This record gives sequence, C-alpha cells and structure tokens, in this order.
Amino acid sequence: MPKPSAASASRSTARVGEDPLAAAVRALDAILTAIEGQGGRGPAMAAYQAAIRRQGQALAEAGGPEVMEHVLAQLVAVARQSG
Repeated sequence: MPKPSAASASRSTARVGEDPLAAAVRALDAILTAIEGQGGRGPAMAAYQAAIRRQGQALAEAGGPEVMEHVLAQLVAVARQSG
C-alpha cells in the first residue's frame, strides 16, 4: 500500500486550497485551546486526547517525524503569539 501524501494529513480539517499542514496546525491549536483549564479529567478530556492522537497519526503517516516536528514548531509559534 502506498504511503499517504502530506495532502492526506488533514483531509478532514483542510479548507479548500489550504495547505494540509496548516490545517493540522489549526486543528491542533483549536483542540489545545479547548482543553486549557479543563483539569485533565472526564470524558471530554478523553475525546480531546483521541483527537490529538488522530491528528498525530495522520501527520506521522504523511511525513514522519520531520512533519510532526514542523507542526510542533508551528504550534509553539502560535502559542507564543497568543500568549
């Protein structure tokens, strides 16, 4: 089976014409923003963790560690701009 392309990394979250990695950053930023202050408990936290895991798995399949590191750097940059 062929390795998925970067375009498949965030197919469900990408807007038309949007870079799939930018879509992944946007999706993960939204998830992380939603869980801030939740205390790390309950069914909502389990759902957030599952969503993060799905995004991470898609990124790993799309491009491996290099893509994951790129997205992490983008998330850190977004967090610094917000904070």
